[in-house]
Amino acid sequence: MKRFTKLTLLLILAIWLVSFFSYKPWKPDNVMGGGDCTGYYMYLPATFLQHDLKDLKQTIFERDKAAGIQRDSTKAVTDVGEVYFHDSTPIIKYTCGIAILESPAFFIAHVLSKALNQPDSGFSKTYIFIVQLWNLLFAFSGICLLALILNSFFQGNDKVIAITIFTIAACTNLYHFVVYNTGMSHPYLFTLYTLLLYATIRFYKNYAVKYATLIGLSAGMITLVRPNEIICLLIPLLYGITSLYGIKERINTLFRTKSFYVAIILFSVCALPQLLYWKSTSGHWLYYSYGQEKFDFKHSKIHDGLFGFKNGWLPYTPIMVFAIVGLGIMLFQKGKTVLATLTFLPLHIYIIYCWWCWTYINGLGSRPMIETYALLSVPMATFTLVVLKNKTVAGIWLLAIVFFSAQQIMMTYQVSKNILWSEDSNQTYYKQTFFKTHINLNDVITYDSGEKQPENPVFGHAIFLNTFEDSLNSSYVKNTCGSSHFGFLLNNKIVYTPAFEKTLAECHLSPLDWVKVTFNDCNLPPSGSLYGHASICVNFSNNSTYKDVSIRIQNKIQPAENCGIWIYPCYTGGKISFYTQVPKQARPGDKLKVYGFNMSSSPVVIDSLQIDAYML
Repeated sequence: MKRFTKLTLLLILAIWLVSFFSYKPWKPDNVMGGGDCTGYYMYLPATFLQHDLKDLKQTIFERDKAAGIQRDSTKAVTDVGEVYFHDSTPIIKYTCGIAILESPAFFIAHVLSKALNQPDSGFSKTYIFIVQLWNLLFAFSGICLLALILNSFFQGNDKVIAITIFTIAACTNLYHFVVYNTGMSHPYLFTLYTLLLYATIRFYKNYAVKYATLIGLSAGMITLVRPNEIICLLIPLLYGITSLYGIKERINTLFRTKSFYVAIILFSVCALPQLLYWKSTSGHWLYYSYGQEKFDFKHSKIHDGLFGFKNGWLPYTPIMVFAIVGLGIMLFQKGKTVLATLTFLPLHIYIIYCWWCWTYINGLGSRPMIETYALLSVPMATFTLVVLKNKTVAGIWLLAIVFFSAQQIMMTYQVSKNILWSEDSNQTYYKQTFFKTHINLNDVITYDSGEKQPENPVFGHAIFLNTFEDSLNSSYVKNTCGSSHFGFLLNNKIVYTPAFEKTLAECHLSPLDWVKVTFNDCNLPPSGSLYGHASICVNFSNNSTYKDVSIRIQNKIQPAENCGIWIYPCYTGGKISFYTQVPKQARPGDKLKVYGFNMSSSPVVIDSLQIDAYML
């Protein structure tokens, strides 16, 4: 490696470490809440410390204990999201690949915990810190490998290599999953893919056994981590091929090569731990552990997954547009990775966006695209090589890289400060909060509605008022938030308020008018959450609904200086108002419907629901 590349690697490591120690993602409340990270890791303490892989009782007990959650360790596990059941046997739904990759850190942490006289349950801060730091270092090894890969393609062009590795490390959502949302599978997969590509390049120089070994192990571990990633085998199969005839010749050559069979054997061996686990828990060598979570191959969400603002790929990693441009340039050059990339990438995109939860919650942007960055780094470098030939364009490109790295750092900061939660965001909120370090109530409303709230609207006329004063109705309760009047109780039994429903003509509303909804809210503990909340809903319909707005209630009662999206204190109550615009295509006979709805067990009292018409 040359000077610029070495300095860039040091810069990347410094940025990652400073960010990592700033965010402190090893805090117990960030780790023990459950989800993918817990499910991956659970194999290790269950196997080596609690010895309860078949029932997980003590493992879940220790996990919850570390998180400050009370659980009876003598009772069967029945309510853990990382586990599905075969008959009455709990089976971890995630495969064990990440646990195997985390195991060196786990054993180091275990030795340290003993030496420091700390609990050796597997869930103390020492374990979590070491495992998450290992995640960062593992990803960094992938960046170093990436520099070696690019060096083989670009003949030691130091500037191109340095710029490209910085782009991947600091300008994409890989940064977020290395320094903040640590423990997910994607940084590991990124490194495994770089290893696979590196070994593939070396293998086809002399078909050496050591590189066949690396191909078998890396492809096997990729598939073990995420079985749908078995398509990674297309990379070593198609690398260097430029014609259909080349595919036939490649297959014939491989079958005559002894080291090829080494790769096959090692690839197969990687599956053994998972097969043995499934056999011991379900009685079957092959077992689908994700329950009702499935792929829907007839209804892929490719457009939304790539371009949408609900965790779409390019809105949250926009610099990768230039990698796609670089891929177009490579088509004319017939590079060695072109066929592999053009075959693997569309198939990968199709598969991941057929998943039932195509937004891939819990992250920043479309996290399954991170593993493609090893392949896409080559077209990114190709694009960089072209633009560096012109000093003016090169200067613009370098400024763009600075901007995109700042954007990536800012978005992670926004997530950490309760300003951004991309999995349920929208284009209007994205633009409205771009590089914002604080948000206000209007921003929080925009996050829910997707509409920018109007400035200085003019009152038109009153449409409706319901003060919920029927003291004889059991759904009407005393408003305990400072008012002696009654209100309507929404809880897990009574989930709807009485609905207001009239035609737009009856409401004297025209297209592009604004409807203002105002009500008094009284939050009753426990507080709602992003997924469990009460809402006031407004929809416009004509045979079917063509606009539906749902405004979460609980997080609208908060002081202006402490507004947040996904974590918020449960303030007692107050007045809430928001605007939504009558759609342009609305007709007089269309209906306006306004009602309250509770989708959680967190109760609220709604009072004085008022609907008014406004114009700009």
